[in-house]
Amino acid sequence: MDRDEQTVEAIAHHLRGVRHRQEGRWEEALGAQRRALALRPDLAEAHYEVGVVNLELQRHDEALAAFRSAIEYDPDSAEAQYGLACAHRHLGQYGEALAACGEALRLRPAYALAWEETGATYGLMKEYPKAVQAFREALVLEPHNARVRCALGHAHVIMGNLSAAAEELQVLEELDQQVADLLRALLSSATGG
Repeated sequence: MDRDEQTVEAIAHHLRGVRHRQEGRWEEALGAQRRALALRPDLAEAHYEVGVVNLELQRHDEALAAFRSAIEYDPDSAEAQYGLACAHRHLGQYGEALAACGEALRLRPAYALAWEETGATYGLMKEYPKAVQAFREALVLEPHNARVRCALGHAHVIMGNLSAAAEELQVLEELDQQVADLLRALLSSATGG
């Protein structure tokens, strides 16, 4: 099989693996990506997918290695940097997570997920003003993202900015009642009501 044929077959395995991941067939997804990489070890997209599946399976060290390989073969992949950040955060490596988020945002400044990950990481570090700032950046890009609005409201509750949290709750009630209920419970707990 020549290189072009290997590439075509590797991409077919990769795409099959993506479908398996979307269907929640994790081990089959990994198998397909590994077959792709056996044919084309430099296929960055396959390394990325291995990272995504391992994140889902909470195999964070394996995810970290896969995202690093994806970046090695595609240094301009904001998605791989974001995945690297997620893996580092799950491993409690917050400085490394923030560095990867920063790189993802350098590559793609309007990357809402990277801003959200930055906010989540700062929240875990208890640096709530920085978390609030990052969540606000994410909401500039995706103003109807209920998950980020809830996280922003939660940070406000922790900081004692209950009026700001109540404002986020009002917006959330229009977006997603179930997520609004989560913030409402946090706010109620903070106010003793």
